[in-house]
Amino acid sequence: MKKALLLLILLLPAVGKAVFAQPSINGYAYFTYMPLEWSMVYDPDKIRTDEQKEDDLRAGFGGYWGTNTGRFQLFIQQYTHLMGYQGSLLFENGGFHIERANAWVRPFDWLKFEAGRFDNWTLGGKVSADNRFNLMVLRPELVSSGFPHEQAIMYKFTTDQYGAELTFNPIPDLSINVGLPSLGGFTGDPARGFVSGGKAKEVYSKVHVSAGYVRHGFGHFRAQYIGQPKYPLDNVLEQMSNERRNVFINYRNLSRFELAFAYMQVRDLLIDFGIKFAPFLKGDQDAFYNPGIMFGLGVYHILGNFSYKFLASGHFANYYTISDSNIEKGYRYSDNFNFHFIPEYRYWFGTFGLNLGVDILGQEKIRDTVLASTGRVNFGAGAWFRKPIIGNGDITVGLAYTYLGVTGDGERQPGSTSGFFRIPVTMAVIF
Repeated sequence: MKKALLLLILLLPAVGKAVFAQPSINGYAYFTYMPLEWSMVYDPDKIRTDEQKEDDLRAGFGGYWGTNTGRFQLFIQQYTHLMGYQGSLLFENGGFHIERANAWVRPFDWLKFEAGRFDNWTLGGKVSADNRFNLMVLRPELVSSGFPHEQAIMYKFTTDQYGAELTFNPIPDLSINVGLPSLGGFTGDPARGFVSGGKAKEVYSKVHVSAGYVRHGFGHFRAQYIGQPKYPLDNVLEQMSNERRNVFINYRNLSRFELAFAYMQVRDLLIDFGIKFAPFLKGDQDAFYNPGIMFGLGVYHILGNFSYKFLASGHFANYYTISDSNIEKGYRYSDNFNFHFIPEYRYWFGTFGLNLGVDILGQEKIRDTVLASTGRVNFGAGAWFRKPIIGNGDITVGLAYTYLGVTGDGERQPGSTSGFFRIPVTMAVIF
């Protein structure tokens, strides 16, 4: 399947010359050189050997998000107002793979059909903490979901492997989208007919329905429903009863509703706020799980040469009600919150900036009793300088510190890592 998609991407420019504009080819390379990373190990009794201490100091090369290589990606696209295609070839972690391969047509001005492997950010969150330095300081995402800030505001439409989406524009400022993100590929099995992809029930259980309306001079209203297969709550409750511990349920795995509004009335000011909520999950007898509420907030403000981003996300009010002899009724998930503040000041020769972040994981409770060894606060701070290169490239050099909080009763265990000090150098080549 991958070879066929790659061949299609390579052949389309020649086939489409008569009806398309000239194809555009561009790409980028992102990578990070780490001349020094120091893992700060707690050693109150001074018993660690010199060899162990030497192992705390590392140097390396890779992607700033944690891959063991940089990221190199090549894009090709060709389109008119009525149709188009795009594809991308990505090299990462020592291998090549296709990240995007999709095409779209507009049979009418008010209707667009798109299929393949792609993302649609039209209604997604509009403010991001990703400035190619943030992960060296603190991950800008919620513990309970892995949602980065912009998708905590509003999740984008993205295909798992291959998918399709219909976009209706009955009036210019209104967009209505219906998408299926998890279509199985054809196998061509003659015993079953040509189509033998994913099971229809599983495919349609993940339907994605969204709508957005732009009020010019004021803001962008968005709403969406994201479907997921039914979550096996009874299995989770059984694990909780046996282990007497909170069993993690990722918010991404739940069917949910999302609402967001981006305020854009004031020049050079963007405020984007969104919430997510999911229906209760019911198990046997009177057991159920309340997924709680998740929110995301992003602010981007430009004041001349100075600008800043403030991003916050949180997940709270989620809990189980359990009827079981091994655990008291009323087990509560821990609330968690994540905050980032990124100020920048631009000079003619480059940009100076800070990354400040706090990640809070609250204490877990059974009724009003706090469970031991739960809850912690992580903190990160970094300062950097970014020098633009003629064209669209840049290089960023900085210092970053991450403090890892202590869970529970506040007693840090000897031999555990208390934090990191890093000197990252990130580079971007864009063409």
